[in-house]
Amino acid sequence: MADDHIQSLRRLAKRYHIRPRLPSDEWPEAHVKTFRNIKALGEYKFDTYSHSISVLSDKEPWKQQTQARARWLTTRAERLFGQDRNEAGWRFGLENDVLRRFTVEVACPRCRARVWQSEIQATWNNENEDYAQQLEERRRMRRPCQCPPNERPMDSYDIGMNTLFDDRAQEFVIHEDLIKSQLPKQGPDRVFGLQNTRSFDKLLSSPVRPDLANTPGDTIADILKTTPFKTQADPLLFPFLVLEAKSEGSASGFDAILVQSSFPIRALLKMQDNLRSNVSGVEGAFSPLVWFLASRGDAWRVYCGHITKGNNEEPAKYDITLLWSGSLLHKDNALQLVLIVDYIMDWAREVYRDSILRQLKSLVTGQSFDQVSLVDSDIFSMRRDISNWIPAPPSTVFDGLTLSTSVVNREDSPPSSSVEEQTMLDIRIPNTKLGSVQSASSANFRFVCLYLTETLIQNFLQVVGGSQNIESKTKKAAQDIVNFITQFEDVLVMSKTDLDLFETLWTGAAAPIGPAKNADEFYVFMEASWYFSSSWEITREVSCLAVNKSAFKILATCANFGVRHKGVENLPKYERHCSSDDIRELIGCIRSGSPWQVLLATISCTLVTIYPLPLRWKEDFPLRVSILGLGYTHFGRVKPFIMKYLKSEPWEPRKNTIVPGREINRLLKQGHKINEIFDMKREQPPKHTDKPWKRISETLFTLKDEPHDRSRCDRCKGSPRSNISPFAHGFLDTRNQPVLSDYNAILVVSLQLTSRGVYTPDSCVFALSGVHELDDNIGLSVMIGSLIQGNLIYHTLKYDVNYSTSHFDMYNLPLPYRSVTGEEELRLLNWIRELQDEDFQVHKEDELRDESSEWNFTRALMYLLRIGHTEKEAALFMTKESAYQYDDVLSKMPKENRGESEKFESFQQVDLRGEQLAQRYSSWIEGKVFLKREYPNQFNYISSLQNLHYITV
Repeated sequence: MADDHIQSLRRLAKRYHIRPRLPSDEWPEAHVKTFRNIKALGEYKFDTYSHSISVLSDKEPWKQQTQARARWLTTRAERLFGQDRNEAGWRFGLENDVLRRFTVEVACPRCRARVWQSEIQATWNNENEDYAQQLEERRRMRRPCQCPPNERPMDSYDIGMNTLFDDRAQEFVIHEDLIKSQLPKQGPDRVFGLQNTRSFDKLLSSPVRPDLANTPGDTIADILKTTPFKTQADPLLFPFLVLEAKSEGSASGFDAILVQSSFPIRALLKMQDNLRSNVSGVEGAFSPLVWFLASRGDAWRVYCGHITKGNNEEPAKYDITLLWSGSLLHKDNALQLVLIVDYIMDWAREVYRDSILRQLKSLVTGQSFDQVSLVDSDIFSMRRDISNWIPAPPSTVFDGLTLSTSVVNREDSPPSSSVEEQTMLDIRIPNTKLGSVQSASSANFRFVCLYLTETLIQNFLQVVGGSQNIESKTKKAAQDIVNFITQFEDVLVMSKTDLDLFETLWTGAAAPIGPAKNADEFYVFMEASWYFSSSWEITREVSCLAVNKSAFKILATCANFGVRHKGVENLPKYERHCSSDDIRELIGCIRSGSPWQVLLATISCTLVTIYPLPLRWKEDFPLRVSILGLGYTHFGRVKPFIMKYLKSEPWEPRKNTIVPGREINRLLKQGHKINEIFDMKREQPPKHTDKPWKRISETLFTLKDEPHDRSRCDRCKGSPRSNISPFAHGFLDTRNQPVLSDYNAILVVSLQLTSRGVYTPDSCVFALSGVHELDDNIGLSVMIGSLIQGNLIYHTLKYDVNYSTSHFDMYNLPLPYRSVTGEEELRLLNWIRELQDEDFQVHKEDELRDESSEWNFTRALMYLLRIGHTEKEAALFMTKESAYQYDDVLSKMPKENRGESEKFESFQQVDLRGEQLAQRYSSWIEGKVFLKREYPNQFNYISSLQNLHYITV
């Protein structure tokens, strides 16, 4: 049926002289320069472009942004690839960032010099004309911005929104009556055009010259079609860019996408041509042109629609020429697409908009196109007083935070540019391999949720069951979820409205419209964590499992336990209903914190469970929740569980592909090769357009310097938990007191386990405010050396935001938890050498260590510090007991000392509050007291080792 529809559209397009053209076809003379420029941009290489960039370059401050955008698009496309995203998923994931140039201004708000310029600048068809010369003269007069970095917020909202262009999404294009009935009622995904600025409004409301007027007093708006959409109070004028997208798994190829979009492109060309036909002197200067961007997952194509006039009164041809194609999985292609879109914006701003205004003015004045003089008051680069056109940012103060970038229902957002960091820190950010410099004043807020309702269960179980709908897999998933929910002694219950409220208050992003009703009640399990992402981004995350009661009943039926399940029967007894007021108090508490508090909580990898208060003392005594408490825990429970379904693909293909011999012979006779036959018959994963039960949103905020104050926090005042430390809401180990250096910055070293299973050290300087003393890389190297000599080095772990964490990955680390290792010290010294343009040093072969052992040793060391050991004791123990690995320490030591295991076991009856006995020590003596009381055998053993002197307890 779909093929018949496309064939019908293709025949209709041919009847109306719409022709698809290939890059090899002859280019129209009127657009040769434009097509040549696109071809040139399509040959750029990422590595060559990157080598041409100097971090300290003042001549082209925009190039580093372009490089960062291209790199991020590739990273983003790689993550989306293979996730079976639907069309909306791909569009929301990439489109806004591809088109970013259309949404921001191009001049510095302070000096009005340019902070951006197209790599190849657009030109008029005839450069000898006065208007072409005027454009070139304006360009020669322009200078790149030379403002200090802190006064030049490149490519951000502070520059101002681009008020020249606007867009519409999925609105129907109004076609002629003759063909309207034959076209589907379907609008383009997105259309860009000109905003109805004061210049346009003045011209469109002006009386048209008498020979064009139908009745006396007719204005241009009365006699000319200026928008392809229904009349609006603020119409989109003379659109010039069309976008259409499909998912990577869509049955529609690029040919079908082009056919579907051909008539909207024709309508826009006709609109430009109708305007041109009423203006004299324009033929040699401007010819109608419409850009078309088509995408299918990671693959993108750039087309250009143009008109070829017929000879001997033949009808005009509406040609659509393919100019570029590529995949955003490749950095070269990503860079090329960014540069091409930048060029389209430059063309739209400098050539197209100017041409439309000139033609409209010609209709008013009667002058020919080449005689019209134009002073456009809407081009802000021509204005001296800029205070009136830079719009005030929206009110974004939110619980001590300032919204800077919002990304709704996306897994990632583009990394903060080095220029944005420079603006916050007032220093030049070095581009070095061995270390980073970051501001501590921004944090990414994430909400990650496995969201199941009765209408989503079928889709969820289909994905889990695979293409063969294997019952054992769906049954196992249902059992796991039911067991996870029923293992807790208390269960939070929220309405859909309150769950949406939680997400909105946490991320600042509107919650998606889900299939559940607002009155539906959900079983909700939440954890909040603070950690560094793999790119050193401060991340504050809430992990959530939300299953509404109807979905739980379906899961319990699908689980088919076969025996009486007391947890399912008793679940109503353990329900604790949570109100919106409880949620607001909780979010107000855990969102607050100064940059210094949040940074320390992140270094410590703080993790807390969210549980109801007051506590239940009798099993059958339901209590209304008066406040939500925060429980201390070292291992995540919620995120490891939900990530099994959110990140990993549970479907697995059969190991062997079996094809009957008769079918093989038949296909061989048809010309297929044997490997092609087995590829065709190999089992494929189920084709699901999306995973609606996967609910992820995130927003980047700028933190305000307002510390969390327990005495003024409504949640903390109502919580009976003690507050040992003023940092991390009382969950920070302060045996080593946090110290901020005189530079108002700290040095952080991380341990990160890569996907290849390799331990890699990394380091970053975090600054709390502008570091004015550091004028160059030498100054930064001196600061790092000073921090090393003063032992002002903090340690942490970095996590991939989508990594399926397990209980072996520890949170709530001691601060700091150990000294710098030889490997890390060498890396820091090499970073100093890199900043000073000196050669690196390397380890001698006899000094190299097994990286995997280093990782296990460090994690075991963290555990020993957690139970009260000093660092010297812990290191000696691991040296003496070389057979101990991390797993051994975690499982054997508690049994040897306490007769039980602290290792989290699934599906046992557990306390939702987390580990009530987990310690946060304010002194080393306090740690030793706990070690002696809770681990007596370990205390006696470590006391017996030589060369150790203990404090008598």
